[in-house]
Order: sequence, then structure tokens, then C-alpha cells
Amino acid sequence: AENPAAVGPDLTDRAWIHGGTPKEIYHTVAAGVLAKGMPAWEPVLGQKKTAEVVAYILSRHQKGEEILVEPSK
Repeated sequence: AENPAAVGPDLTDRAWIHGGTPKEIYHTVAAGVLAKGMPAWEPVLGQKKTAEVVAYILSRHQKGEEILVEPSK
């Protein structure tokens, strides 16, 4: 369930707006989604820490878990 107090989409569920592959997740975190209020994190964190964020997000999912890509809202 979506938390109305949270900023941005839930990255621990199986529904993804901007793609759920490691490369797509990296791009979303690195470049941000300004239209959704998410800043670009790569300029702040650098490549290594951005990759660590992606690894953490992926660690919250089961290997082989189906990711449902939702159309942009």
C-alpha cells in the first residue's frame, strides 16, 4: 500500500513506473525524475554510491521476481 506521507513511489513493491532492470533503476536513481519530484542523485552520491543504492533496492526483491512495469502516471 502506498504511504501518502512518502515522497516518490515505493521501490520495494513489484510495480515499477520507469523499469525494473538494474540498468533502468540505476538511470532512475542517477538522473532522477524531476516531473515526479525526485532529484538526480548521481551528482550528489557519485557513481559508486549510486550503484550501492541500486544494489540495496534490488536486495529488497526476490531473484526472478516478476516486475510489473506500469505506464507513467
